[in-house]
Amino acid sequence: LASAVQRRMQPTDPPSLAGLDVAAKSDPSSMVGGDIYDVFPRRSTGGGESLGLLIGDVVGKGLPAALLMSAVRASLRAHAAEPCAVAEVVARTNRDMCRDTLPNEFTTLWYASIDPKTRMLTYCSAGHEPPFVIRPVPGEPLTTEHVIPLETGGLVIGVIPEESYSSRTFQLQPGDVLVAYTDGLPDARNFQNEKWGMTRLKQAAVDAVVALPDQRASVVLDQILWFLRRFTGLRHQVDDET
Repeated sequence: LASAVQRRMQPTDPPSLAGLDVAAKSDPSSMVGGDIYDVFPRRSTGGGESLGLLIGDVVGKGLPAALLMSAVRASLRAHAAEPCAVAEVVARTNRDMCRDTLPNEFTTLWYASIDPKTRMLTYCSAGHEPPFVIRPVPGEPLTTEHVIPLETGGLVIGVIPEESYSSRTFQLQPGDVLVAYTDGLPDARNFQNEKWGMTRLKQAAVDAVVALPDQRASVVLDQILWFLRRFTGLRHQVDDET
């Protein structure tokens, strides 16, 4: 029952605004997971329509993590419905979680807003793995040197109510590919107990873009996950992968 409810909370057909193509997938390690992802239209501080992006990872696994995940998502959605800054949305969500959870029930979180007219990405991280942008350069072979990490933010949410958060902006360009993920991907292991790691994740994303130029985001996403599965084989998945 919990698994069915959780699946309904995840956007199976993410909304996309003009000029933006979005795809997402979450594969829990058990019937229910503690990873969060969400994609939703929202009003920006300037009054126009923007696209909200959320990815996060709740400490722990199973039903307790899934319950906390739903609370984090609901809180952030509520605050994102107001035209306030990205960092303020994260700060308010943090205060909610500090009030309602124990100190050891924390969540890593990355929240962003994209203005489709200007392609400006504004983002804030709360202890989450930094997403990255792949930026092809015309006339140059695409390599991992074209990967730009998006690093900024503050502490994980749910620990210190007064924690302050900062945001940064990043100017997206036509052809850019933004990859956000949880640590279940780089931490995935094969039968030799080797981690897939960030180097392989970035290389897989670059190889997917090279092999599938001008393809939809969903196709690129499936290709990245295919590279992961080829590495891990049939080894049991130990963490949620989003």
